[in-house]
Amino acid sequence: MQKEISLKVFLMVIFVLALLEIVILIILRPQNSLYNEEYCQEAICNEDASICYQYDLDENGETKIIWRGSCQK
Repeated sequence: MQKEISLKVFLMVIFVLALLEIVILIILRPQNSLYNEEYCQEAICNEDASICYQYDLDENGETKIIWRGSCQK
């Protein structure tokens, strides 16, 4: 059985679904939980401070990443 729907109904359903998706993305966006003032003081970041790393040396003298996150406030 084939049922046809009007273009108006189809566009309204798509609009409602898109609106619902936007609301869900806003509600579930990650809070800036990766920001840590202690690490950001000495971190090495990209230009907008969205990706930052803090490095340290291990017992063999090799560099290791001890923290990665964002230093944007």
